[in-house]
This record gives sequence, C-alpha cells and structure tokens, in this order.
Amino acid sequence: MRIALGVLLAGCLGIVVVGQVPANKRPLGPAINTKAFRELLPLVSADGQTLYFTREDRGEIAAAALQAQVDAQLAEVKGSLAGLDPAMRAEMETLLAESMKSARPVQPSGRMHQSVYTSRRGPDGRWGAAERLPPPLAHDAITLWAGSVLPDNNTLLVAGELVSNPLDFAARGKELEALVAQGGGDFFSMLGRTAPGGEISPAGDKSRLFAWAKRTATGWTAPEPLRLRNFTNTSERLDMFLAPDGRHIVLSIVNAQSVGKRDLYVSALGADGVWQTPRNLGTSVNTTSDELSPFVAPDGKTMYFSSNRPGGQGFDIWMTRRQDQSWLRWTPPVNMGPEINSPQDDMNLAVDAVGLYAFMSIGPLGQEDIYEFALPAALRPRPVAFVRGRVTDPEGRPLPASIVYEFLRDGNGAGQANAAPADGRYQIALPIGEDYAFRGLAAGYVAVSDRLDLRKTTESTVIDRDLVLVPLEVGQTIRLNNVFFDTAKAELLPESRRELDRLAQLLRDMPSLVIEVRGHTDAVDAADVNLRLSNARAAAVVTYLVAAGTTPTRLNSQGFGEQQPIASNDTDTGRQQNRRVEFLVVSK
Repeated sequence: MRIALGVLLAGCLGIVVVGQVPANKRPLGPAINTKAFRELLPLVSADGQTLYFTREDRGEIAAAALQAQVDAQLAEVKGSLAGLDPAMRAEMETLLAESMKSARPVQPSGRMHQSVYTSRRGPDGRWGAAERLPPPLAHDAITLWAGSVLPDNNTLLVAGELVSNPLDFAARGKELEALVAQGGGDFFSMLGRTAPGGEISPAGDKSRLFAWAKRTATGWTAPEPLRLRNFTNTSERLDMFLAPDGRHIVLSIVNAQSVGKRDLYVSALGADGVWQTPRNLGTSVNTTSDELSPFVAPDGKTMYFSSNRPGGQGFDIWMTRRQDQSWLRWTPPVNMGPEINSPQDDMNLAVDAVGLYAFMSIGPLGQEDIYEFALPAALRPRPVAFVRGRVTDPEGRPLPASIVYEFLRDGNGAGQANAAPADGRYQIALPIGEDYAFRGLAAGYVAVSDRLDLRKTTESTVIDRDLVLVPLEVGQTIRLNNVFFDTAKAELLPESRRELDRLAQLLRDMPSLVIEVRGHTDAVDAADVNLRLSNARAAAVVTYLVAAGTTPTRLNSQGFGEQQPIASNDTDTGRQQNRRVEFLVVSK
C-alpha cells in the first residue's frame, strides 16, 4: 500500500496553500515560525498553554549536528597537540589549519525530515521559544510527528518511521542512516519498501506506525505501538485523530466500506487493549468526495474536518456534532465559512478546550507558518469543565497515577488522564451537563474515588481537585466517595454499584484482606438517630459485599453517627463531607 505520502503529512496534510493570509489570522511569530523550515500540524493542549507542531527540514538539522561533531573532534585533536614540543606543535598546527581551510562543510542531504516541537504560552499571552521534544521522541535522521495530544497534556499519539524496530529511535538511528545511504532514498521510499500490503493486524509491522508516548519525570517514554484490528486502507494517505476520551480514534481511510473516496471511520478501544475494526461514520458525514484531517474538540462531540464536497471552494473546513454514544449519528456538516476557509485548500484545524482560539498552518507550499485566530461563537465546541489538580500520597509526595472518569449514570468511560510523574499534576476537559465518577489509580495504592456533578453547570469553568491516594496498609482508612443513599435512609442507590463492585473485586484479589466498614453522619438529627442510621448504612454495604461473594468473616461494620466529623457541621459543604462511608484495613 502506498501510504507514505499521506503518512508523512508533507505538503498535503496540515497546510493551507494561499497567496494572501486572511486578515483575521495572525502568525505566532519568530519564536515558533521560521523562514528556513516548514511549520505544520499544530496541536494545542486543552488548557491552551502548550503548543505542539511539526517542523520539517531537508537534512539541515542532521547536517548541523554532524558538523558540530566534526568541529568537536577537530578541537579535540588541536587540544592534543599541547603535549608536543614547540617546533613539532607549530608544524602540526599549521597542517591542521590548512586541512580545516580545505575541508568541505557538511551539506544537508536534501531528504525530508520532520520533528515535533513544543512551546509554552507566557503570562503575557505570547508563545515562548520552540524546543524540539527530547529523545526518545527525536532523532536527527528519523522522522517523527505528533497526531494528537490528550487533554492531560501528558499523553501524545505519535507516528514515526518503519525500520526493523521503528520506535526504538535511539537504537535504530544508525540503521536508518545506513538504509537511506544504501537505497539513496528517504522515508517516503523506505516506508514503501518496508511495509507492503494493506492490512494492519495486531502482529503486523505497520501496527507500529502510530504509538503512545507518555510524559515521565525527566522527559517522555519510548513510544508504545498502537494496534488496530482488521484495518485496511488503499489510499496513499492516512489521517488519524485520538478523541479526548482516549477511547475512540477517528481515521480518514479508503476501504470496501467507503461511501466515496477517503471517508471518516471510528475505531473504539477494546477491553483487550486492541483498537477494534474501524466503522464508517455513514452518509451523515461522508460523501462521494473526500473527507480527511479530522479533529475532535475537547467536548468530545464537535468534530472539524476537511472535505472537497460541493458547497465549498476546494478543500474547506467543515463542522459536525456527535448526537449519541454510537459515534455513528452526526448533525449535518456545516461549512465554516469565509472567515475560516479560503479559496485554496484548507486542512487540519485545531481548537483549544474553551473553543475561543483555533490554529492552522498557512502559507505557500514549502513556506508554511503556524497561525492563530478567534473562532466565531457559533462554530465553537460545547462548553467544558477544565479539571486540574495533583495526585499525591498522604505525605504529599507526587504519584504517577492514572485518573479515570466515568459517567455516573451508566459507568461508561468518559475520559482518562495521566498525572505527570515529576509533580503529580493532571488535567482533563469534561463536557458539562453530566454527573461523573472519577478515581485515581497507582500501583500499591487504593483506587480512591470521587464525584464531580456538572449537571447544573452551564458555562466553561475551571475546577481544582486534588486526589490523595492511600497505600493499602493495616490501620489505613479509605473513604468510599461514590456510595449513595437517600436522605435519612440506609438503602443503597443504584449509582453505588460501581464503587462497591470495585471494592468486592479488591477483596477477591486479596483473599486475606479483612476490613471494617464504617458509617458516619452529620449532626442535623438527634445523636441516637444518627448513630442508628450510620450503623444501618455500614451494614448495608457489608450485605452488598457478602452478596458479591465476600466471606462474611472478612467483614465487620460499625456506625459512629456524628461522633467523628472531618469538617464543620455549620455549613452545607461541611455536612456533606461528614456524611460518608469508609473502610478500615484490619489485616491483609
């Protein structure tokens, strides 16, 4: 399959070829844009503070690195002359100087090469100097680009070249250089040689084309290959975008199910960790023309894509909104209009979480720069809540945890974030109007759950929410935040099932674990009433766990009523914190 031209995204993906830049779009300036190189494929983090983009050169970066090595070696040779006698030293220095004058500087290869760069927005709103991502996400001779960034800003979907182990950049750089030297080609031709055929299977080499990379305390992990099941693409182009929930990928491909040419498909993450067979989005989105360069906004519903369908001027940016959880029902696509689209081909629009600003790569072919512009209100994504915080242990030490969000109404996944190992910080954008359960996961710690109710939220907002994960040790008390009862009653509500099922699974995984379930109340009613209610609620949890298969001798329950408050009972917030169910680790 001739995939290389589309995969590398050079010239046809992520650019807008125009003679004049529309007045409503402004370049990001010399900290980002250069005269010597192409700046392509902008991606912005959900908080709008970090920009990722692809910079393309023609071997200049590799040539500069090699020249620096040559210069360093010459300097080393010159330094080694210091131990010679003066006459011999003078003679050798003269010979060395003459050699350096006649030496030809290292020349660029002329082969296409791409790297991912990043920039942070400063307090004044300006973007800082762009820096290339460090190894293992960079190599002077290996092409790599970023296709998506999750809202946590700690997880990238990247793509790179195919060699025998395509994502081991540090180890395979010399191998790639040798292959290029032998074949006289670049990534375009090498990709075609290395990956014939059309199907990507979990064991196939081309399943390694796209991969995860996660932030570490000192940089980024080596990419972990992303695997797709029953994937076929007969186009020489491949577009792929990871939705903000981290569980759906939208692809632009051609196969037997395509309505016309390149269509948009969706692949869902399976329970086995393999992405499932892509499904065509149908005629509500796809036409007999081309649909490509999808971007799913942080609200998880608004999608921007490019199409040359009737009603536009060549390839234009169009917008549609997802209508249900199937990912197959969408509103009729709307052309973004002359404020966004130009008479030439427009592709690859990226939007921040609030939806105020969009980013595109614009300019004559080979001279593209990154531009930023305001989105009209009618074309913005739906409002989201931007949730951020730190994940720590009880002593305040940061934890490299995962934070999983679910819809409380049905337990389906709503999104996932990874906390930065260096400081435990995480962030995620969640669509408003929903009630969420979320929990932090880290090896050796109890998955502490919490609730975030956004059903009455109507505008974009920022919520600070720290998570403290408790080690599973004897004497530790762990709160069950998502266990619910009606007021003054002890019958468990259906929304409690997910939380209690996870506790039941923990007891199955640790057959020697013994716990005591504890109930607490606020101080609104009489003390004896509160004590009876807390005892009944703790007993209800034990009854559920026994019904789920836990041996009764491993469980005990006790109610404390209003005797052990953790906040003031003089406020609604304090009383809500005091009404709680928790468990004590008795033995393990």
